[in-house]
Formats: sequence, structure tokens, C-alpha cells
Amino acid sequence: FDIRGASSSTQDIIRQVSVENLTIIGSGWLRNFRSEWTFRMNSQPGVDPTGEWANTREGMLRVENATDITLKGCKVTAVGTSAVWVEHAASHVVVENNWIEDVGFVGVRIDGWDVGGGKNPIPGSFPFSTPADADTSFGHIIRNNFTHNVGRHVTYGSAVYIHQSHS
Repeated sequence: FDIRGASSSTQDIIRQVSVENLTIIGSGWLRNFRSEWTFRMNSQPGVDPTGEWANTREGMLRVENATDITLKGCKVTAVGTSAVWVEHAASHVVVENNWIEDVGFVGVRIDGWDVGGGKNPIPGSFPFSTPADADTSFGHIIRNNFTHNVGRHVTYGSAVYIHQSHS
């Protein structure tokens, strides 16, 4: 279930969406998936030769290029990769009162831009002209979720993972 604006430009983002009491059971599993960290360390910066890393950047509930989003009272189980993935240009996302169970990777992942990422990434480059330009993931609330049995297929999976985000 994607809530994804066309781009991070102000006119293209999705605003004020509430998803409540949605049940999603079962998603694709990544066959023969290696440890994400080991794989990334053995790749060149910005290069994903097998496409495995890109495959993990998904969630059964996914938010990108959006603001003022609520995911509440949902049941998300039998997840191949991550249950909830909030990525890059996303602000003020509330994830609360959800049942998240049997997850291959991460229960709730909030993920801003990596160094060298950005709207037009070039391997090895720093595409943002200022730190403020890269500041696109903030103001999220994660509370009162039941999260159980995560990291089933990527061994260092966690209930909640927050990266390159603030507030």
C-alpha cells in the first residue's frame, strides 16, 4: 500500500492521508537474500549490482514524498521485508496502535537520505548543496504499536529503525 507523491517538490507531495484499520497479510519474500549490511559493504558506493538492496527498500505500508500521514489501527503480518517504510521526503507521519508481526526485516523504518543520495544521485557524489536541502525526514511519531517477531530473514532487523531523521 503506497502513499507516494510524484516527487519531493512542494506541488507534488501527498498531504493529509489517514489509513485506519487496514489489514494486510502476506507479501513477497526475498529468496537467498544475504545480510544487507554485508552486501552493502561489499558494493561500491551508489552501486547495487544485483538489485538486492533496492528490493529491501519497500514496506507493506510505504510513505514517500508525503506529509501529515496517519497509519493507525492496522494489522500487518507475514511480511517479506518491512511492515512500514517511511522514506526520504516524508514528514509528520504518525504510526500508532498497529499490530505488526512476523516481519522479514524491520517493523517500522524511518529513513531519510543517505550521504550521496538525493534527487539525482551520482555514485560518490554529495548532491545536496546544503545540509538543509537534505533535511527531508522529520516530525514523525511512532507509538503504541505491538511489534513481534521481526528480523526473520535479515538477521539484524529491528522493531523500529530510525536513520537520517530528526524530531
